[in-house]
Amino acid sequence: MKKVVMLLAGLLTVLAMGFASAQFSDVPAGHWAKEAVERIAAEGIILGFPDGTYRGNENLTRYQAAMIIYRLLEKLKPAQMASMDKETITALRNAVQELAAELASLGVRVSALEDNAATKGDVARLEKMIAELKAAPPANTGNASQAAATKDLADRVEAAAISADTALAQVQALQGKVDTVSAQAAANSDSIKALNELAVMLNQDVLSLQDRVTALEKNASAPAPVATTAPAGASAADLQAVRDYVTAVRGDLVNVSNKVSALEANVGDMQDRIASLEHGAFTISGSLALQYRSVEASGFAGYDVDRLFKSAFSTGGKKPVTVAEGLATKPGQTDATLTLKLQSGKLTGTSKGDGVNTYENAFQFSFTGKWKDPADTDSGGTYGKTITPDLVVDKVSTTFTIAKDQCLSFVFGQSLKTKFTEYVFDNDANSYGHGVVGTLKAGFVTVTGVYGNKTPIVDPDEAVAGKDYFYGIRAAISPFDGFKLGGSYLMQDSAANAVWGADLSAKLGPLGLMGEYFKDSANVTSYYVKADAKFGDFSLGANYRNIGAITSATVFSNDASGNFITSSGKNAAPFRASSNGFGVNLGAKLGIFSLSAYYDKYTLAAANTDVGSWQAYGGELGLKLAGMQLTGYYKTHSGAADSLEGAAPGQKYKAAYGANLDHPAKGAIVPGLHAYLGYDKATKSNTTDIEAYADYTNKFSIVNVELLGRYHSNSAGPTTTTKFGAKLATDPLGIIFAPSFKGGYVMRTTGSNSESYWFAGLAFNKFLCDHSVLEGGYASYTGANVNMLLGKADKAFDAASDYIYTDASGSGGKLSGWYVGWAYWDLHFDYANFTDGTNNAQAFQIKYTVNF
Repeated sequence: MKKVVMLLAGLLTVLAMGFASAQFSDVPAGHWAKEAVERIAAEGIILGFPDGTYRGNENLTRYQAAMIIYRLLEKLKPAQMASMDKETITALRNAVQELAAELASLGVRVSALEDNAATKGDVARLEKMIAELKAAPPANTGNASQAAATKDLADRVEAAAISADTALAQVQALQGKVDTVSAQAAANSDSIKALNELAVMLNQDVLSLQDRVTALEKNASAPAPVATTAPAGASAADLQAVRDYVTAVRGDLVNVSNKVSALEANVGDMQDRIASLEHGAFTISGSLALQYRSVEASGFAGYDVDRLFKSAFSTGGKKPVTVAEGLATKPGQTDATLTLKLQSGKLTGTSKGDGVNTYENAFQFSFTGKWKDPADTDSGGTYGKTITPDLVVDKVSTTFTIAKDQCLSFVFGQSLKTKFTEYVFDNDANSYGHGVVGTLKAGFVTVTGVYGNKTPIVDPDEAVAGKDYFYGIRAAISPFDGFKLGGSYLMQDSAANAVWGADLSAKLGPLGLMGEYFKDSANVTSYYVKADAKFGDFSLGANYRNIGAITSATVFSNDASGNFITSSGKNAAPFRASSNGFGVNLGAKLGIFSLSAYYDKYTLAAANTDVGSWQAYGGELGLKLAGMQLTGYYKTHSGAADSLEGAAPGQKYKAAYGANLDHPAKGAIVPGLHAYLGYDKATKSNTTDIEAYADYTNKFSIVNVELLGRYHSNSAGPTTTTKFGAKLATDPLGIIFAPSFKGGYVMRTTGSNSESYWFAGLAFNKFLCDHSVLEGGYASYTGANVNMLLGKADKAFDAASDYIYTDASGSGGKLSGWYVGWAYWDLHFDYANFTDGTNNAQAFQIKYTVNF
């Protein structure tokens, strides 16, 4: 019985369904099989006995085993199969027929096991013989040992018979399900594995039985120490009959195991073929919705109602919004909307050849159509259909790599992404246009050629000015690892827009060096060199640069907007155009301390914000201790403003000193608490900025609590912000209707601007019956000198933000409202009432949606 329970629990892993706890009085806590017993009982596989017991130590009859296996197989739900062509269906049908034949053969073998090797008469005769052996009085210690062995043999033979019957019931039930084997291949595979494990365990039992019989036979044939009469029924013929029975059982169980293995292999092959079909399958999905909606909002100010609560009448628009998110009057009308989506699978492309050029998921598309009927299309009330098809190309590989990583390879398509150097054709993050790139690798020499155009021609028969054709070549040698020397040439349209250059990179142990020299067709010369070194926890870097008045037309490097000088991104140039200078930086980690420092001296010419000669330096010291990070810094520069444009694009040197202390929520000393305290003094403008905030989130029993507080003062305004709030939510209570509660309050003031918001809600999660949820709530928002129509992202309970819903100035106002909604499965009834202090807006909706 113990092994049967284990096998049933294993087979249950193919059932994708939850289970509840079932209790038996004779399965105590801590029992090794308690979890398995409760699992199969909860699934209805076993029922137990009327007195509430499980009786796990009793024998299992064939009828009981058959019922258990039958209930289990009934639980196996056929899997949904993707659409397939006629050829595939025929192949699968043939595979299923072959499977049926093998199952039939397996049934014959098991029947032979039952009829020829383990008939009830045989078992009865053996049991009678063993009973006689047990009843015989032992004459000496040798016979006592024989009696014990005989008793153990009886127990083992009985267990083997029960296990054989269980295997037979499983195979017969599986054979009855052969007509659905293709649909439940995955589930059957797991079941077959469990059956195979059963056969293996039965085989082990039989081997043990053989050992026991051999020992018993030796005891029976050994001379007794004292002359006695042999016990009745212990003849050599009887012992040989037991041995023959065991041998027959073992032989048939070996056949069962072999057949199951073959069946398992066939199912695995079917699974592979089905997975291949599903990969490129064409699917149809969508929804059918019936909706009645009525809105009455005459005179309502049209305030942004989303700041109160999310409901069926929320606009759902992304923040920040640019139009009022209010309600518009709409007469009651019932609409039926059908949305249909046809989508291809992820299609993999392979070109001719030996499989070198294969593109995983190269193409996928979907077609979405929306039908709405009835729709009042004119004043005469004529009803018709509105169709808004939407063709969406989910993924198309418009650029292909041909013979990737081979000695000769090409990249061809609409979005070329490649890189020569940092300044000469740096477009590995953002494409420069259409064309082709070819690469030849010959030993330590690599040659790359590129041809294309930045502005493609819409109509090949129409002349288009400024096509921006470009072509170039690059050669690089790398005679050993860590060393590369290269040369590049690139031209766009004509020799008037050309650039050529040389570059070098080398790395020797902890030392690294790289540099580049380039010159354009206007004789603008530029160069830079960078060096870095790292020794354990210490790092040192230095650079020298002299970059001329270069343009994107000559170096062909760009960001997403097509600009050469960019503030961020992988295509960003290391240094600004029309700049020169040098800089050093230092970094170190000393246990719990971290240190960084920099010095930069440079000149910016025309086309830059801060023209002139400047120097900047600063440092930062950090201390990490007990889950907190303390950081202090001092930074200054030779300019007059708080910030000064640096040598690299987007870099700002700040003149200030300060410190901050951060207690992150992750790895915090106090779990759930995030706290931050910062002080910053801008030395040029002599202004201070002080910021302190904290938020705490935790769960106490069934109550989730969130608290926040914020203080922010900036003397440059001068402005001071205070913000605090709290919200809580409960889990459903274990009482009638399973109610849950939620509520919260938050407010902030910033000078003469202020916002306050509070809400409360109640939900009955099992209202009258399961799948029935009734909920309602009330919310109120008040703003002074803020815009009531427009908003930003919801920051109500964000301690790091100064505002709740908006920081845009306006006349202010008040908005409040309540809502109630009832959902029963996919049927929804919703009602909401909003007021702007003078006028009301009401909205009612009934909606039912079916997805397919």
